[in-house]
Amino acid sequence: MKRWICFAAMLLCGCALPARGQQERDTSTVTSDTVFAENSAATDLMQRAYDASREASFREAVLSEQLEAHSNKARRLELEEQLRSFREADSIRHAEMQMQIDSLKRHAVGAAVVLGQDTVMYIYTKFGAFTPGERAEVTAKKILQTAKVFSLKNDSLAVMNTGSTHDVVYGETTLVSISDFDALWAGKLRSELATEYRDSILDAIRTYRSITGLGNMFKRIGLSLLVLLMLCAVIAGVNYVFIKIVDRKVTEKKSRYLKGIRFRNLEIIDSEKQSRAVLFVSKIMRYAIYAVLLYLALPLLFSIFPVTRQLAQTLLNWILAPVTGLMTGFVSYLPKLLQIIVIVIIIYYLIKFMRYVMREIEQERVTIQGFYPDWAKATFNIIRIFLLAFAVVLIFPLLPNSDSKIFQGVSMFLGLVVSLGSTSIVGNLVAGLVITYMRPFKIGDRIRVGDVFGDIIEKSPFVIRVKTIKKEIITVPNLTILSSNVINYSTSALDEGVILHTEITMGYEVPQQKVYALLITAALKTTHIMAEPAPFVLSLGLGDNSASYQINAYTRRPELQALIYSELHQNIIDVFHEADIEMIIPHYRAVRDGNRSTIPQP
Repeated sequence: MKRWICFAAMLLCGCALPARGQQERDTSTVTSDTVFAENSAATDLMQRAYDASREASFREAVLSEQLEAHSNKARRLELEEQLRSFREADSIRHAEMQMQIDSLKRHAVGAAVVLGQDTVMYIYTKFGAFTPGERAEVTAKKILQTAKVFSLKNDSLAVMNTGSTHDVVYGETTLVSISDFDALWAGKLRSELATEYRDSILDAIRTYRSITGLGNMFKRIGLSLLVLLMLCAVIAGVNYVFIKIVDRKVTEKKSRYLKGIRFRNLEIIDSEKQSRAVLFVSKIMRYAIYAVLLYLALPLLFSIFPVTRQLAQTLLNWILAPVTGLMTGFVSYLPKLLQIIVIVIIIYYLIKFMRYVMREIEQERVTIQGFYPDWAKATFNIIRIFLLAFAVVLIFPLLPNSDSKIFQGVSMFLGLVVSLGSTSIVGNLVAGLVITYMRPFKIGDRIRVGDVFGDIIEKSPFVIRVKTIKKEIITVPNLTILSSNVINYSTSALDEGVILHTEITMGYEVPQQKVYALLITAALKTTHIMAEPAPFVLSLGLGDNSASYQINAYTRRPELQALIYSELHQNIIDVFHEADIEMIIPHYRAVRDGNRSTIPQP
């Protein structure tokens, strides 16, 4: 036994029994049987150390007996040398084994024995065929049964030495047995460890009985009623605020503040529907507040009673865990968020600077050779798009979960949808840019695109809008403009002017020179027709009974074409009638049977 005592003394550096009230390693009454699997290496090593210690003690006792039995000096010296070498080797082996045991014990997990909310002890070693988890489960049940005994007193628990164990007992019931391995693990004597276990059990029982006592139960019931009354009062207050104040104000003031939602001349939501929508939102908010209050009150009620405290903690964790996760994620995301803020600020001020420069160019306060003022707006839009795209490229990797497969899949899907659904949009946008830099027209120009004839009143990246002489607003896509022939009358008028022309047919009995002179006279009498360059007449064709003539005249007011043509036609009729020439087709003149002339009498 000397050897056993020495080895036990060497283990005093081992793990001590955790004090009652320390933070629990497991909130359940008993840890799972995997605890024994985690500690099996340490317990097996302790078993081998114990067996080796007994074997070494036996061999040492044999050598000591042989040393005492021999009187031969040489033989005694030989035995003393063997004994010394054996002790040194045994000490080294035990020291190495102790280091291994201590290393394993630092990572070992004990099975918690819990009474109520208190952890009474931790069990690390097996006892016979019982694992630490099974021992802890049985011990916890026995302690709970003992705590419920009405006549239990402080001296009811005793420590008994059975030879192989020290037991903490209540009457005939053994609450826990402390083996040599338990004492070895804790680095204490069995009696010391048993006494500590008994004191911990008594403290836990006293706490449990004080919590579950009848007086405390009445206090908890009263506190629960108080919480319920406060909850009812708060709900009543919320109900009063929403129904008596908010909803009443909405109903009374709806004609003043809720006037419906309109988009230009289209009424989307009238005043009555808008007020009902506001009242519905108010009801949803009221019910949401009820739910939040109830959810906060339930953990408070459950925490009052020891039996339901674990449920209260679970309910709180359902709220606190997401909030804590969000806060932790936000704090860890702050460096990337700051990078995003810096990028946004830089891009914002770059766009603002480019807007200022292009506005100055557009208003011709700044001139750049070869850069037209009407290019400024389109150029700014292109630069802004590139800057925003560059910002997206920089910010995208910094977004939360940007490297996740789901995020990438959604991004690809959105990109595919945009690319498939915006072909014509992109085409019109590109056509708008091309038109801008081609400069075929500007706002206010009179143009003709296919059958559309009128003045440009708006240019956008996708369409242009033309106001016809009949005050009709026609929207033309930029792709149509780019793929069609565009006649710009306003640009032509800036040089020599635009030629307006009209045709007449005249019989061969009227001399050609006279027709020319009369047409030129009618053109010169027309307002906005230029005298220089002078009007001219073209012979377009020779028919069987008549010739076709075309009068061409210059004007610098193409936007007044309709008025000019109307006045020109009036002047042609007047001039020919003054010259006693009828403006009728030769067929009609040939079959006339003496009817009077078509020339009106003065």
